[in-house]
Amino acid sequence: MITVLNQARIIKKMRNIIISDFDETITRCDTIGTIAKLPYLLNPQLKPAWSHFTKNYMDGFRKYKYNGTRPLPLLSPNAPLIISPSNFDELFKDELQYQNYNRTIELNSVNEVSKQQLFKSITLKQMKQFAKEQNHGNCLLRGGFNQFCSSVIKNFQDDFYILSINWSREFIYEIIGNKEVNPDHVLCNGLKVSAEKSPPTYTGEFDCGLLTGSDKIKSLNEILGKIETHNNGNETCCYWYIGDSETDLLSVLHPSTNGVLLIDPVENPSKFLKITEQIIGLPSDKITKFQTDNALGWLKFCEKENGNFAYLAKSWDSLRDLIVETSNSRCQ
Repeated sequence: MITVLNQARIIKKMRNIIISDFDETITRCDTIGTIAKLPYLLNPQLKPAWSHFTKNYMDGFRKYKYNGTRPLPLLSPNAPLIISPSNFDELFKDELQYQNYNRTIELNSVNEVSKQQLFKSITLKQMKQFAKEQNHGNCLLRGGFNQFCSSVIKNFQDDFYILSINWSREFIYEIIGNKEVNPDHVLCNGLKVSAEKSPPTYTGEFDCGLLTGSDKIKSLNEILGKIETHNNGNETCCYWYIGDSETDLLSVLHPSTNGVLLIDPVENPSKFLKITEQIIGLPSDKITKFQTDNALGWLKFCEKENGNFAYLAKSWDSLRDLIVETSNSRCQ
């Protein structure tokens, strides 16, 4: 029988690590288009127009369209019931290959932005100030995010990570608005910064480390490995990966995480159905129940080894409830 003292010790040693996507997970919308406004605000005569880059992306999408095999749904009826470290790579090898191929499309896009030097000579200070202005009153943040942070994340320096294909660490950092966040934990396809110029200034090029879902898996594995190395078995870590899009699905399904697909099925019905029904392959009755039951804030849809699961969640408030309930049950 667990004594009150021993139970308190167990609870103290339970550590939730939050690893989250940024655009449309933490924010209400994709903010690449928001960031793209800055060069034109600073220089209204700047050419080419942003429409040039959106057209280039779509042209690249058609030109480099994937011709390989992407078997869908990801969770086919023939797949094992439990995702594990031993079967993950084999189960999702085609999806990993598909996501990795998409680097070609993304590289085509950012290389054109670099070529035209759209962000060259913009200072980090200008980006940070722009981010503050765009997020006045926290208008870019999804409801409940700040409350989630204050109630669930105990140590921002150690236990909170951003894993994004966004373009600016500085923009992300300012939008999150919590100065306790470790800047080294904000991982994205960041604009490079000149080491020679003062004040710190963008070179106009990207580091291109995070472009697709396969890149996220690599970064996620690195994060998990570093934490486990430093932890040295002293604490029980519960890893949460939160995302909203196709580039997040491999991380949501990763065997070492409690993965959460954070989409409101009422606010984004077409996106919700595409991902849950067409891509993941969830049963129609489970999808309908989650859509129509207003009292259902989260829903388990996939089991993994070591007590981990994949979930649907409607909001940051629902996710907070899920994590609290999961933490309490693991500490019994």
